[in-house]
Amino acid sequence: FGKSGRVYASDEVNPLVPLLRHICNVQYDFRRMIDHCPGRSMRRKSQVFDRMQRARLFLEGNVDRNVRLAELAELSNVSTWYFTKIFHALYGEGPQAMAARLRLGRAARLLAETMLSVSEIGAVCGFENNCSFSRAFRERYGTPPSLYRLEAKGGGTAAGATDVTPDSAQSRGSEGKAVLAFGT
Repeated sequence: FGKSGRVYASDEVNPLVPLLRHICNVQYDFRRMIDHCPGRSMRRKSQVFDRMQRARLFLEGNVDRNVRLAELAELSNVSTWYFTKIFHALYGEGPQAMAARLRLGRAARLLAETMLSVSEIGAVCGFENNCSFSRAFRERYGTPPSLYRLEAKGGGTAAGATDVTPDSAQSRGSEGKAVLAFGT
């Protein structure tokens, strides 16, 4: 391990080395994020980061419903305004945008991997009705859910949808949005 905290490739054969490298890299990334948190002391910065991580993990664990902003702020024990400001500064997107991205990502996986109907998938992902789900999905991925499913299952190119893969659709839908991936 280097002095900077980053792990560099080596010729070691120990099976734990890749895992330790990954953990070290994640810790390094977290440390950089903690440094961007408000507060005068490292203890306060870590406390703010822990609260934001708790809210982020709560969002990831509740992709089946629409989580209220006030609920996240209360979970973090800060005001709604402060929560929104710090969350956006840390993760590059607001909590509502992250929640929508996570819910639509789950919907895309369900479309590709299951035979549930589009309306069932919308309901499972916490959308109130099929129209709002289809509109949000089309805005994010550039294609309606039914055509996305055809492309994901290898059904050929449908009219108006060209080579829609999960990666290409995600990159098209997230233009202009900074997304921070942890541990990938």
